[in-house]
Amino acid sequence: MTGGSTRGAPLGRRFLTVWSGQALSAIGSSIAGIGIALHVFVETGDAAVLGWLIAAGSLPFLLTAPLLPLIDRWSRCTMMIAGDVVSVSGSAIALVLAATGGLETWHLGAAVLLGGLGSSLQIPAAQAAVPLLVEADALGRANGLAQLGPAAGVVIGPVAAPIVAIWGVEAVLAIDLVTFLVAIVATASVRFDARAGVVPADSDRGWRPALRWLRGDGRALIALLVLMAAVNVTLAFSNLAILVAATELGGASRAGVVLAAAGIAMVVGSVISGRRGVGVDRVATFASGLVAVGGGFAVAGLVSDLRVMA
Repeated sequence: MTGGSTRGAPLGRRFLTVWSGQALSAIGSSIAGIGIALHVFVETGDAAVLGWLIAAGSLPFLLTAPLLPLIDRWSRCTMMIAGDVVSVSGSAIALVLAATGGLETWHLGAAVLLGGLGSSLQIPAAQAAVPLLVEADALGRANGLAQLGPAAGVVIGPVAAPIVAIWGVEAVLAIDLVTFLVAIVATASVRFDARAGVVPADSDRGWRPALRWLRGDGRALIALLVLMAAVNVTLAFSNLAILVAATELGGASRAGVVLAAAGIAMVVGSVISGRRGVGVDRVATFASGLVAVGGGFAVAGLVSDLRVMA
């Protein structure tokens, strides 16, 4: 992979088609996620309920981790579409219940759980699909742009507040449904190469080869995985606290300002990575990001001001 050059192989129509659909879906999911969270918190006034809602979306990523080798059993395209279908089913069911007047908080929790389940299958498949859609020289830029959709979703997601206030939670569920359908059509319309999905003949397609490698040359990866697990656990509590604090300080209509500010930073970083690559020294880049995140949360925790938090 090339790290510092702005030139290289083109990303190509296939990658851009899949990427645009997934980016739009990520924006729709962010709008729906923030809208559901605000709706639940305003309706219940209970941060604990909001915490359980966020946990419902995260739990599937833990439960499906042992099933990730399934990605090598089926095509990346099939897994991406299957994940999107599972994700969108929760929003579709919740939308029907909301339209008929039967929607309750636990229904939204079930919808979030299904969304997390689908994402836990779709995201690894989408990440593994990037090398099938671009040349090796464009891989760094493609991976950088792949983060732009979620980042843009964080920026645009706060529009969920006025949408929920004016049209209700049904509107954000409908947005999620439509954007998922666009992503499914975009993914299904593209032919995926098979070269990166070839599995060695002596592989059992399970965890045993990976575990043998981790006990040997992969020990550094274990340290990285433990670190990322600790970071993600910390972020889960921090993000919940930030959302609750922002809602209490600025009201539901302005709660998304802090998330939008974080999303803008993510967009800038994604655009830079997409143009220049992630750089040769990945460890330094990773460490710098962790320091920036930690510093930002420290400032937000010390100062009870919405503008400073943003």
